[in-house]
Amino acid sequence: MLAVCNAGDNDRALMHGTKYLTVNLIDRFLVVYILTSEKLKLIGVTAMFIANKYHEIRDRPSKLGQLAETEMLMLETLEFDLGHPTPYVFMRRSLKVVQSDEKLEHMSFFLFELSLVSYEMLRL
Repeated sequence: MLAVCNAGDNDRALMHGTKYLTVNLIDRFLVVYILTSEKLKLIGVTAMFIANKYHEIRDRPSKLGQLAETEMLMLETLEFDLGHPTPYVFMRRSLKVVQSDEKLEHMSFFLFELSLVSYEMLRL
């Protein structure tokens, strides 16, 4: 279960408190519900999702309602169609096909990260 939290922490810039709240939510949930091992990962991801929303929204009382409304507006506008391939998906597949080493993977994703914040990177 902690591997799920750590994987999420490595992939995203989570606040430290979010990870600990995630573990706390999982612990408290598992006291009440006994689950099969297949459901544990889903519970971990759900707890991280809840902890992230709770812990990382600064102005909770005034912003939570707005967040929920905007989230629903976005999902309805997109017709709940979230499964489109991203450059990340194509890069993962390409790296797998060429049987890349770790250095190439890190460099590839570093360049992808730069393209998110620097328009100049898109010209390369």
